[in-house]
Amino acid sequence: AANRTFSGVMPENAEQRHKDQDSVWNIVWRRRAIYFLTVFTSLYIAAYPLLRQSFAYQEMATRLRIVSDTIKLFGGFLPDIARRWLDGYARDPAYLLLWVGIVSFLIAYGSALRSEINSRARRVWNEHLCHVKKPPAEAAGLVWKIVWWIFLVFLIYCTLHPLFIIPHLGKLKLTEPLDSLIRTYTEQPIRFVICVFLFVHFLPEDAIRWLRTRKLYQLGLSFIKYWLAPLVFAILILCASFAISNHLLFNVRDSFGAFCKRTAILKPSSNEYVVLNRDNTNICKIGTCSKRIEFDSSLTDPSSLCMPTGIFAVQGKRYAIDVERDPANKIWSFWNEPSFMSGQPVITLPLWKQAVMISMFPFRRTFDRPWNAFIVRYGPTGTEESFLDREPPGLHDDLVDINPYKQDAIPEHKEEVGEGWKAKRDGEIFLYLNKPVLGIWGIETWFSKNWFPSEGKAIVTIVKKAD
Repeated sequence: AANRTFSGVMPENAEQRHKDQDSVWNIVWRRRAIYFLTVFTSLYIAAYPLLRQSFAYQEMATRLRIVSDTIKLFGGFLPDIARRWLDGYARDPAYLLLWVGIVSFLIAYGSALRSEINSRARRVWNEHLCHVKKPPAEAAGLVWKIVWWIFLVFLIYCTLHPLFIIPHLGKLKLTEPLDSLIRTYTEQPIRFVICVFLFVHFLPEDAIRWLRTRKLYQLGLSFIKYWLAPLVFAILILCASFAISNHLLFNVRDSFGAFCKRTAILKPSSNEYVVLNRDNTNICKIGTCSKRIEFDSSLTDPSSLCMPTGIFAVQGKRYAIDVERDPANKIWSFWNEPSFMSGQPVITLPLWKQAVMISMFPFRRTFDRPWNAFIVRYGPTGTEESFLDREPPGLHDDLVDINPYKQDAIPEHKEEVGEGWKAKRDGEIFLYLNKPVLGIWGIETWFSKNWFPSEGKAIVTIVKKAD
């Protein structure tokens, strides 16, 4: 309404009318910026379970267990593919509630800007119409103003908190555990969201008007709106369709035994199993034998999709597996970055690699385990798997950790993973890593060959345990 020509009525001051109209469009610009910030925070809520490390014990130790239980309750109605997200949310419910609160605040702030747009447009309309009684301006309550400014001061304090390591500014720190709470729950990208919000909120209207009227800004906005954004969304839709179809095709081929080639069969006697090698046949008594296997993570030929061990697992029998680095001081790597044998946490990668790994998620062989994780498979058909995870870090019952958060360090001198398990089905034991794969014939390992190499060797020992 503020941008229309008022037919039949000539304003007394055309310059003032244009200023009033500009004030409306300035608020429109602020609301647009807040809208894109809201989109970013919403996307991060969907993405952070793929980035942050989480462990099962966190769900049992959290003070917000009722939130975790509620998440798992609703998760019962969702497909298994959502388990990765449900675990990430349930294991750190405080972080989830924080981000939900941020999104809710931004939505409410955007709604307030929309109301302000309507109010300013109505005032512009009324001020330039004859014989229209101007409504009284609505004034916010004093208490609300005080609360609002206290909130803004707190956001500024959180933004400046990293600077308090400077000796003279250290006096501004709060006492524990409040200071640790602020440090823990204002880490990136939360601080980025706060900074953008404060910038948009405090940016003067004259600066917004100057920016909006720049020719380069207008051309850039038109290019993004009419060319770049449609192109990006079209590419994303095509990539998502291909990725989903690819994963479905790979899983179907895998479950039909296209990659795991059987080399071991069970002897008729239930007290023995046979290992079939190319050269000879070895018979081992239950509980008395083990087998050591060399495993090379850098292999990219089709056999790397499923390495046979030559050991036949019998349903209901117990086995143990142990994986040690070889040599012990040679740290594994994934995409030229140091990696645990239990997988590469995405959050430890450089920022641009984190973005690439998130976009590559649909190509991950097993969704609910990290990249390059060690996986044990039973039988050439089906998809019965067991995962070798590293030991979680120590648990403490403090509200927050008063020490600065540090990522778990990869052991330099020796690293091993392993577990004992009871076989759920008959079948040979196979080994492989959780790498990006393609379901298309002949190029299944194309990503590993050309883009995401792995380096590192290990000695795998599998033991048949006594029942």
